[in-house]
Amino acid sequence: MSDWRLDQVERLRGAALRFSAWKSLDPDWDHDHCLACGVKLSDRPFKDSLPEGYATTESDPHGPYYHWVCVPCFEELKAEIGWVAV
Repeated sequence: MSDWRLDQVERLRGAALRFSAWKSLDPDWDHDHCLACGVKLSDRPFKDSLPEGYATTESDPHGPYYHWVCVPCFEELKAEIGWVAV
């Protein structure tokens, strides 16, 4: 059975991801979502949000910290998608 999250993260196949506390790219931006499962990542106390995860690096076309993947999704999908933690 295929994992439904794989379609969501295909654009990050083989990507280098950096474990980090969540960072905003804009002063008006208060959260991001895990690209795989949609869980909220934020440094604010939102219900059910996570304060850290894996973010894209400078090698991503959109730049660092643009896409986020939560820790559980990273661990569960890294082998199949080919992610590398840097």
